Amino acid sequence: MAFSSWFRDLSFFRKTAVILGTGALVAGATYRVFEIQRRRNLSSGGIDMESINNDEGGVEEGEKRILVLGLDGAGKSTLLGCLNSLQPPDDTKPTEGFNVMCVQTDTNTLNIWEVGGTENVRSYWSNFIEGTQVLVFVVDASDKNRLGEAKTELDKLVADNRLKNVPLILVANKQDKEGALSVNDLQTKLEVGPENRAIYLIETQVPVGGEIKGVSRVKELMETLPTM
Repeated sequence: MAFSSWFRDLSFFRKTAVILGTGALVAGATYRVFEIQRRRNLSSGGIDMESINNDEGGVEEGEKRILVLGLDGAGKSTLLGCLNSLQPPDDTKPTEGFNVMCVQTDTNTLNIWEVGGTENVRSYWSNFIEGTQVLVFVVDASDKNRLGEAKTELDKLVADNRLKNVPLILVANKQDKEGALSVNDLQTKLEVGPENRAIYLIETQVPVGGEIKGVSRVKELMETLPTM
């Protein structure tokens, strides 16, 4: 009774917002994005490694664990934000710690772990590797000044025995930017080869108000790539 009275007193626009918000909650049953705040130490901007280390990295049947990494500013969050809608989010904040996104497909539940790419967070990347079945490495293909930095971090990842035989999706993002390298040129610059793993090269762009490119292919590979 109290709720109906409260709802009746709302303006038309606020009633509409409530209805749309309720609909969004229902839609979230199939596409859920979780900010794992309880696993972050927000006061220091760090990561609560005790929670991460207690996660044994096990994967349930019908689920797939995907790790998405890349330098800060590569566009990881924006890319993942339009994975289902194929529309870029209006506003994306840089990932300070890590996010977990669950995407339900016809064949799998994709548990997508995205870890921030700032220098202080990269030292924790290795803590997220255990149990990874697909590795996605996103690069700002237009930022040639940081390719050496990206290569250093990718070299560390492919050298990790826990990622041996794990397929790699190399994403050359921001193709809409002037001077962006093609994904083949990017692979050459990063000197990453197919040793011990399958490598899939994708060019993407997710400009606000512009043409989306390559995102559906990224999702398709996440879903269909065979795992060891």
